[in-house]
Amino acid sequence: MSDQLGHELGKIRRLDGKRSSSILSGWNIERKDREISMEIVFAGFGGQGVLTSGLIVSEMALQEGMNVTWMPAYGPTMRGGKAYSVVKYSDGPLGGPDMEDMDILVAMNQPSLEYMKYMKEGGLVIMNSDNVADDVEIDEKYDSVKFRA
Repeated sequence: MSDQLGHELGKIRRLDGKRSSSILSGWNIERKDREISMEIVFAGFGGQGVLTSGLIVSEMALQEGMNVTWMPAYGPTMRGGKAYSVVKYSDGPLGGPDMEDMDILVAMNQPSLEYMKYMKEGGLVIMNSDNVADDVEIDEKYDSVKFRA
């Protein structure tokens, strides 16, 4: 993870308003009962670490005692082909592992922005500025940040 991305994620605050040392600590602000529930998609080309990133976040959530699903997906050409991983975690029950109502999209390249159609309003789009054009417009219903990998 680049220093810039780590800095931006460090700005995320917990539901109780305190700074969080972990992306797992209650970023979901839509739930009134404060149940922790998150869907994160890491997307890019094979070889950019999107499957590994998803696996790492899944392991972190497991260590926090969450229910977790991790679904990797990649095309027939692993390095350089299209790849993504879906991570869902919750302290309550989870449904299927499919991309449905995502909170965070980490887009390592411009084609990965097509997955925004699965984002919930107010979701966060994190983009690799090395592989996403500067003039790409993100719908105002999403928060967005760019980083250099």
